[in-house]
Amino acid sequence: SYIANNSAVYTAEDKDILVSALDISVAASLTGALQIATGGAAVGAAISVNTVVDEVWAYADNSTLRSGRDIEFSAQNVAVIASAAIAGQGADKFAAGGSVSVNTIANSTKAKILNQADIYARNDVRLTAGDVSVIGNAAGSVQVAIGGAAVGAAVPVNTVASDVGAFTDNSKIVAGQPVNLLGQFDLSGVVINDANDTISLGQSHQLVTGEAIVFQKGAEEIDNLDPDQTYYVIVVDADTIKVAQSEDDAINN
Repeated sequence: SYIANNSAVYTAEDKDILVSALDISVAASLTGALQIATGGAAVGAAISVNTVVDEVWAYADNSTLRSGRDIEFSAQNVAVIASAAIAGQGADKFAAGGSVSVNTIANSTKAKILNQADIYARNDVRLTAGDVSVIGNAAGSVQVAIGGAAVGAAVPVNTVASDVGAFTDNSKIVAGQPVNLLGQFDLSGVVINDANDTISLGQSHQLVTGEAIVFQKGAEEIDNLDPDQTYYVIVVDADTIKVAQSEDDAINN
């Protein structure tokens, strides 16, 4: 699951953004071999091969996300292999056999934010990645030679090679604190309308009602706005906002 290619997602003040990927893989096998020779030799083998290879990613790539509450990326992978390989040989003079069980799990499970993604959540930003890999197998071999030789072997081979990670790379993440509009917008084009108390940013802002912001001083000072004051957004339209002194006032405007 992902949000990518310069996408923009933003929610109302009481909504979360959840990007979740889950995979459950189960492989089960039963392999057997039986050889009986009444007048000579018996040779046989049982071979079981099971492989699970999964890629489970939840991520934001070069996109903008704005949430009125939480943003979470969750990638979870569960892989189970159950196998049995049993070989049996019986002969008067010579019996040879064996069983081989080869089981491999190679999963990639990632939760990530990367490539200049711009993330803001009023509360929390969480990235979680989890992998549960289980292999259960039985490999058995029985040889019976009446009056001769018997040779047998049982070989189980189990491999788990999982790559699990939660990380950010070359991105901006703000959680539980005001968004600095100086870092996000060119404030030189801001227009304040005193008649209706609106602030036009001159560009699409993708803010949400109740989001905390600050107007830090830059090359252009904004009249009537304290650069050290935290304000709370009231969305008017795509490029225009009002501000309130508290989150409750903004939400209940």
